[in-house]
Amino acid sequence: MNPGVVAAAAASPPVRNLAGNPLFQVAQRGTSFAGLTGSTQTLDRYRWVDTGTTSCVVTITQDTDVPTIAQAGKDLRNSLKIDVTTAETLGTDERVYLEHNIEARDCVPIGIGLAGAQTITYKIWHKSTKTGVYNISMQNMDGSRQYNREITVGTTNTWEQVSTTFPTETSGTGPSDDNGVGLTFMITFA
Repeated sequence: MNPGVVAAAAASPPVRNLAGNPLFQVAQRGTSFAGLTGSTQTLDRYRWVDTGTTSCVVTITQDTDVPTIAQAGKDLRNSLKIDVTTAETLGTDERVYLEHNIEARDCVPIGIGLAGAQTITYKIWHKSTKTGVYNISMQNMDGSRQYNREITVGTTNTWEQVSTTFPTETSGTGPSDDNGVGLTFMITFA
């Protein structure tokens, strides 16, 4: 599955796009990660996570297959491509997902944990060889809440954009003003 460009942004100004590197132009750790069988940091800010006792194997690469400018309204340049090289039917203790962490200090302007906290809209371009449903989750790492949304892949081998909005806590604990993880987004494939 190719998650394409991932962008998390607050619903209203002045909070900026929180994704950091949404065009996959920065690849400090490399552009190709072959034979992944466990949890591994891949393209900048994205981590492949394989839990349990899976025998699933994937290769993650920076790819130039992207939606057209006419589709996206801008030049997206690169995407993150996940190629399953060894498939498996996962058991109940197993899960595979792509994780994207947002630094806590970048989340502070959203006001999580305060009255009037902004919602967060997560947009993703995806292209898959199979139709079906996958899950996108957002978790407040300094708080205790996690929100889940199902996303449907309706057409094979076609770029599609989906957008889902997550609520944020208006009381309780919001992200700290530090360089720890403030929000984690997880795209769960199986």
